[in-house]
Amino acid sequence: MSTTPPPPPPLPSDGATYSEVLARLGDVSKRISEMLRALGIGTVVFCWGLFTADKGLAQDVAYRHRYWIVVTAMVAVLGLMLDLLQAIVAYQVANRLRREMEAADSIMKPFPYNSLLYRSQTFFFYSKSVLMPLATASIILLLLVMVWQAPSKPPAPAPQLCCCTCPDPDPPVRGN
Repeated sequence: MSTTPPPPPPLPSDGATYSEVLARLGDVSKRISEMLRALGIGTVVFCWGLFTADKGLAQDVAYRHRYWIVVTAMVAVLGLMLDLLQAIVAYQVANRLRREMEAADSIMKPFPYNSLLYRSQTFFFYSKSVLMPLATASIILLLLVMVWQAPSKPPAPAPQLCCCTCPDPDPPVRGN
C-alpha cells in the first residue's frame, strides 16, 4: 500500500500586476452586482407575493405590515435602479473615452478618474451594495416578526363538504 505525500504548500506570492488587480476587481464587482441583483429581485418578488396573498398568515401580515412591505420593496427597487444607473454611466464613461481616443488617433488613454461621471459609477455601486442587502435584511426581520406574531394555535379546519348524495334531513312538505 503506497501513500502519496501531501502536495507542497503554495509558494508565497510576489504580488500581482496592475492588470491582474484590475481583472480581479472586474470579476469581483461583476459577481457582487449579480448577487445584489438577485437579492433585489427576490425581495421585490417576496413583497409582491405578500400583497397578492388572499388568505392565511401572509394576508394578515400584508395588511398589518403593509407600510413596512412597501418601503422594503421601494428600497429594493431603488437599489435595482442604482444598478441600472451604474451600468449606464459605466457605458457612457467607456464610450466617451473611446470617442476621445478615436479623435486623437490614440491607442491608449487613462480613464478620467476625477470626472463626475466616473465617480458617480462608484457612488452607484456602493449605494446599491448597501440598499439591496438592507432591503433583504428587512424581509428577514419581517419573517421573524411574522413568526413571533403568528397565532399560537392553528386556525380551525374548514368544514368538509359531503361528496355523497345524502337524504335531506328537512324535506319540503308538499301540499295537495
